[in-house]
Amino acid sequence: IDVLVTSAGMAVFGPVADGKTADWDAMLAVNLRGVMLTCRAVVPVMVRQGSGTIINVASIAAARAIPGAAAYGASKAGVVAWSRVLAEELRGAGVRVGVLLPGAIDTPLWNATASAPDRAKMLRPEQVAAAVVLMATLPAGAALEELTLLPAGGIL
Repeated sequence: IDVLVTSAGMAVFGPVADGKTADWDAMLAVNLRGVMLTCRAVVPVMVRQGSGTIINVASIAAARAIPGAAAYGASKAGVVAWSRVLAEELRGAGVRVGVLLPGAIDTPLWNATASAPDRAKMLRPEQVAAAVVLMATLPAGAALEELTLLPAGGIL
């Protein structure tokens, strides 16, 4: 295994006061626990081979306060923290770990939202894929550990 990309995500948006514990639990299970379990399954292989690149896709919501996205942002901030620790733990084993923090991406995630932002202003999936390829194909001895990718017009 040369490259692992974790990119699953789910979101439930709404004010903090209206948040449901079940929604928090679901987002943490998918957005954070899923990353942890997937990485833990692949890390031993990469350590044995002495190389590999792990790229965990988080979100700009991990770094910036976005009203209505408290649970989502918290789950993605956990991905950032997890990735930072994993990078330090695996550095000596020849395994690179990076985290990508994209802005809003035009994906089906937005289909269930009542007031989605203008999707024409969002990142396209192929733009995010290009950033992942950039992170994965750096020459040996270099690592892009944290990359923020936004639409040219800003967050939205």
